[in-house]
Amino acid sequence: LEAAHAGALVHRDFKPDNVMVGETGRVRVLDFGLVRASEALDPITPIKPSTPSTRESGETSEANPLGLLLTRAGSVLGTPVYMAPEQHVGEPADARSDQFSFCVTAFEALFGRRPFAGESLIALIEATRSGELRAIPSDSAVSRRVREAVLRALAADPGLRWPSMTALLAELEAGRGRPRWALLAAGGG
Repeated sequence: LEAAHAGALVHRDFKPDNVMVGETGRVRVLDFGLVRASEALDPITPIKPSTPSTRESGETSEANPLGLLLTRAGSVLGTPVYMAPEQHVGEPADARSDQFSFCVTAFEALFGRRPFAGESLIALIEATRSGELRAIPSDSAVSRRVREAVLRALAADPGLRWPSMTALLAELEAGRGRPRWALLAAGGG
């Protein structure tokens, strides 16, 4: 992600399924199907409570609305559980949106649960937009500095997030003491 942002690109669909670790331990970010140049992003129609869940194939599903990839014209682009609040309401995504998605993934990896809960897509969007985070397990061994870095990147207001992926990674590195975060975000090895 850091390299994409340096090239003025926004991924717009970062999630665990789009990360692959090779045999040598090199991490790669995959699926740049929704990537856009950061200055050429187009706003999209926000999700409304009456909008049916739509799979890529056009099928509707009420069984698992949170795991769907919505890509129809006029619909949200991306995977809702990993999307930043601004994407949910149809505002253009930028590098801070990718940072948010990265930290939804990090929160899930660190604490064994996603940071925002919702029984429906609309409830998830409301929790994300209000910044209503799930509690961090009290027995977590994650350092305070790493926890605070991740939580800052999950701010509902993009202006409160880290100024860049580079700044976020530097803080995670300082809090963790090992370079694994940079590998995940930069695709390095």
